[in-house]
Amino acid sequence: NTYLAFTNYAISLRSRFVDAISYSFSLVHGQWGKVFSRLFALSLIGAGINFMANMASGIIDAILTPILPVTAAITGLISVFISYAWTITFVVMFLHFDYIRNPRIQVGQQKKQN
Repeated sequence: NTYLAFTNYAISLRSRFVDAISYSFSLVHGQWGKVFSRLFALSLIGAGINFMANMASGIIDAILTPILPVTAAITGLISVFISYAWTITFVVMFLHFDYIRNPRIQVGQQKKQN
């Protein structure tokens, strides 16, 4: 469900434990199409990259593992780094929608107001 897309990020980045679901709903409310299309596009791109990385990893492992046994560990690490990159992408998207819905006062502007 698109309305629940940011629940985990609300818990981990905004310390919203009890109201994480309602926080995610508030971020998506009025922007459902924009959030859905970005999540869908990122999911398709991620699936394509994951498929290509798995194919390349399988080919590299099949060719190099008999010669260099550590190849499987190296390709596994590369796979982990790719998954971290996608996590960062979704975190940035959460922060973007959070900033749009809840703009924060910049540090420099706060000093000028006081």
